[in-house]
Amino acid sequence: MATDGCCGATPPAHTEIVRYAIPTLLAAVGVVAAPAAAVDVAPRALVLRSADVPAGWALDREETGLRTNRGEGGTDKKSRALIARLGRVTGYQAQWRRGAMDSIVSRADVFRSTNGARMYLDIAADSLRSSGIKGLRRSPAHLGDLGYVFGGGPNGTVAWVVWRSGPVAGTVVGWGVPLDTTLALARTQQRRIAAALG
Repeated sequence: MATDGCCGATPPAHTEIVRYAIPTLLAAVGVVAAPAAAVDVAPRALVLRSADVPAGWALDREETGLRTNRGEGGTDKKSRALIARLGRVTGYQAQWRRGAMDSIVSRADVFRSTNGARMYLDIAADSLRSSGIKGLRRSPAHLGDLGYVFGGGPNGTVAWVVWRSGPVAGTVVGWGVPLDTTLALARTQQRRIAAALG
């Protein structure tokens, strides 16, 4: 993962963000059954679509698709055990690119309980604070039940927006994107999550 917080550095693929920050997010926690609507919703319905992103961005099909627990845990026993204890059900990620450096990532992770999503968000915030990316500053995102924006880089063009909405955790990452645009995209994604959960 790039550690200098500069948009001139190669932005990490969101898969790498997941491997670095998000497995750290998967803290051990007891879970209870979630409402059926949360578990049954198609995760693809919880992320941005190409029509939502600004013109000039191309869908990266290699980085877009279902994110199963098996795929996220890989061969790492610790990650697999934490995913299971957290009660993650499934997830979906979509990514768009503009040129060689800029990217927009939209991700949703579905859990069996609101407690799982809550712990995910807490650990996501801790992971981003300790990521080593210089200049990231946290502020409230005012999305869903609770959310944060971690923004930095030249002219505020690097941002992670992470939040929870019931048993769903949402993430929008912008590299080479104005912070206001990344936040607007996160609000659009949250509207999709809220509509899907009913």
